[in-house]
Formats: sequence, C-alpha cells, structure tokens
Amino acid sequence: MLAKRLKAARTAKKLTQGELGKLVNATKGTISNYENEHSTPSNEMIRLLAKNLDTTTDYLLGHSIEETRSIMGKDVDTSNLSENQRLVLDWAMAQDALSFHDMSKADLEDILENLSVIFEYEKNKRNAKKK
Repeated sequence: MLAKRLKAARTAKKLTQGELGKLVNATKGTISNYENEHSTPSNEMIRLLAKNLDTTTDYLLGHSIEETRSIMGKDVDTSNLSENQRLVLDWAMAQDALSFHDMSKADLEDILENLSVIFEYEKNKRNAKKK
C-alpha cells in the first residue's frame, strides 16, 4: 500500500521521483525502488516523505483515508460515510481501482456506487478461486 500511496501523493504534488528524492536527500532510484516495492523506506524516511508531500505517515502506511481530501484537490466530506463505505474507498485506492485524478472529477456518491460493483466483482472472483 505504501508504494501506491507514495506515488499517488507524489504525482498529486506534481513532483518527479528525482525532485522528491532531492527534497528528502535521496536519489531518484531510491524513490523508484519505494514506488515499485523493491525496497522499504525507514521510519525516518517515511516521516520525511510525508512531510514533503504534505500528507501523514498514517496515510502513506494505509491507516487513513482522510488525506484523500487534499490529494483529490477538493474538499470532500467523508465524515458521513459508513465504515463499510470507508473500507471500500480505502480498498479502491489501495488497488488502484480508481485514480485520484478520476476521483477529483466525480461525485463521492457515484464513486461509492461504482466501487461497490468493483468490490462485489473482486469478492466473487476470490470466492471462485477458493472453490
């Protein structure tokens, strides 16, 4: 999850891997390795990445979807979502089922409706594999 969220946060800030690397005293290759899951950043590096991407370590580590608001580029109130809706939205972001760019153009209700279809498909696919 960290790799996908790191890349999403970096691209939302319109930074290249090299530019982000300079901000955190790392190389382009190091950032690329994090985004491609070839290596894992240290706790201190995660803190630096979050600080320079204007997000939280919880968001980068997959513990929170609240930072979606700033990454989407618009104020989206997720406080009225049910726990299941939050889980579906978080799952979709983790699976790259939707991009932050697409999210910024859509209504939250439309996103959740479409994600429910995707979620049900994935669940059926997983159940079929178990049989």
